[in-house]
Amino acid sequence: MNLPFDEKLVTVFHELYHISPDFNGDIRRFEGACYVYTGSQKNYDRQMGVFAEQYLRLGAPEPLLSFLRYDFRSLQQQVGAVVGVRINLPRLIPVPKAG
Repeated sequence: MNLPFDEKLVTVFHELYHISPDFNGDIRRFEGACYVYTGSQKNYDRQMGVFAEQYLRLGAPEPLLSFLRYDFRSLQQQVGAVVGVRINLPRLIPVPKAG
Protein backbone atom coordinates (compact mmCIF):
# COMPACT_ATOMS: atom_id res chain seq x y z
CA MET A 1 0.00 0.00 0.00
CA ASN A 2 2.95 2.34 0.31
CA LEU A 3 4.29 1.80 -3.20
CA PRO A 4 4.19 4.59 -5.77
CA PHE A 5 0.94 4.91 -7.75
CA ASP A 6 2.40 3.36 -10.94
CA GLU A 7 3.62 0.26 -9.10
CA LYS A 8 0.27 -0.21 -7.39
CA LEU A 9 -1.54 0.03 -10.72
CA VAL A 10 0.80 -2.56 -12.24
CA THR A 11 0.05 -4.83 -9.25
CA VAL A 12 -3.68 -4.51 -9.91
CA PHE A 13 -3.17 -5.44 -13.57
CA HIS A 14 -0.85 -8.28 -12.52
CA GLU A 15 -3.49 -9.84 -10.31
CA LEU A 16 -6.45 -9.25 -12.62
CA TYR A 17 -4.61 -10.74 -15.59
CA HIS A 18 -4.33 -14.02 -13.68
CA ILE A 19 -8.11 -14.44 -14.07
CA SER A 20 -8.94 -17.02 -16.72
CA PRO A 21 -10.52 -15.52 -19.84
CA ASP A 22 -13.16 -18.27 -19.46
CA PHE A 23 -14.12 -16.88 -16.02
CA ASN A 24 -14.38 -20.46 -14.78
CA GLY A 25 -12.68 -20.06 -11.41
CA ASP A 26 -9.30 -21.18 -12.75
CA ILE A 27 -6.30 -18.98 -13.47
CA ARG A 28 -5.04 -17.94 -16.88
CA ARG A 29 -2.56 -20.60 -17.95
CA PHE A 30 0.30 -20.16 -20.40
CA GLU A 31 2.27 -22.79 -22.30
CA GLY A 32 5.27 -24.43 -20.66
CA ALA A 33 6.40 -25.32 -17.18
CA CYS A 34 5.95 -21.77 -15.85
CA TYR A 35 2.27 -21.64 -16.78
CA VAL A 36 1.50 -18.78 -14.38
CA TYR A 37 3.92 -16.15 -15.74
CA THR A 38 4.70 -17.11 -19.35
CA GLY A 39 8.16 -18.29 -18.29
CA SER A 40 9.27 -15.08 -16.56
CA GLN A 41 7.54 -13.06 -13.86
CA LYS A 42 9.77 -10.12 -14.79
CA ASN A 43 8.51 -10.19 -18.40
CA TYR A 44 4.93 -10.73 -17.19
CA ASP A 45 5.17 -7.65 -14.97
CA ARG A 46 6.76 -5.66 -17.80
CA GLN A 47 3.72 -6.50 -19.95
CA MET A 48 1.38 -5.50 -17.12
CA GLY A 49 3.18 -2.15 -17.08
CA VAL A 50 2.42 -1.75 -20.79
CA PHE A 51 -1.26 -2.55 -20.13
CA ALA A 52 -1.38 -0.07 -17.23
CA GLU A 53 0.17 2.70 -19.35
CA GLN A 54 -2.33 2.05 -22.16
CA TYR A 55 -5.20 2.14 -19.65
CA LEU A 56 -4.07 5.54 -18.38
CA ARG A 57 -3.51 6.90 -21.90
CA LEU A 58 -7.03 5.87 -22.90
CA GLY A 59 -8.48 8.01 -20.12
CA ALA A 60 -8.95 5.72 -17.16
CA PRO A 61 -11.68 7.12 -14.88
CA GLU A 62 -10.08 8.83 -11.89
CA PRO A 63 -12.71 7.57 -9.41
CA LEU A 64 -11.51 4.01 -10.14
CA LEU A 65 -7.90 4.96 -9.51
CA SER A 66 -8.11 7.37 -6.59
CA PHE A 67 -7.62 4.73 -3.87
CA LEU A 68 -4.22 3.91 -5.39
CA ARG A 69 -3.03 7.46 -4.81
CA TYR A 70 -3.11 7.13 -1.01
CA ASP A 71 -0.53 5.56 1.25
CA PHE A 72 -1.92 3.04 3.73
CA ARG A 73 -2.46 5.47 6.60
CA SER A 74 -4.23 8.00 4.38
CA LEU A 75 -6.42 5.30 2.85
CA GLN A 76 -7.48 4.15 6.32
CA GLN A 77 -8.40 7.74 7.18
CA GLN A 78 -10.49 7.98 3.99
CA VAL A 79 -12.34 4.65 4.12
CA GLY A 80 -11.90 3.20 7.60
CA ALA A 81 -10.73 -0.36 8.10
CA VAL A 82 -8.77 -1.97 5.28
CA VAL A 83 -9.11 -5.75 5.38
CA GLY A 84 -7.49 -8.43 3.25
CA VAL A 85 -7.72 -12.18 3.23
CA ARG A 86 -5.05 -14.49 1.91
CA ILE A 87 -6.15 -17.98 1.01
CA ASN A 88 -3.49 -20.62 0.47
CA LEU A 89 -3.67 -22.57 -2.76
CA PRO A 90 -5.00 -26.07 -2.26
CA ARG A 91 -2.48 -28.89 -2.73
CA LEU A 92 -3.16 -31.89 -4.90
CA ILE A 93 -3.21 -35.11 -2.93
CA PRO A 94 -2.47 -38.34 -4.81
CA VAL A 95 -5.14 -40.98 -4.32
CA PRO A 96 -4.75 -44.67 -5.05
CA LYS A 97 -6.47 -46.03 -8.13
CA ALA A 98 -9.76 -47.76 -7.46
CA GLY A 99 -10.04 -51.41 -8.21
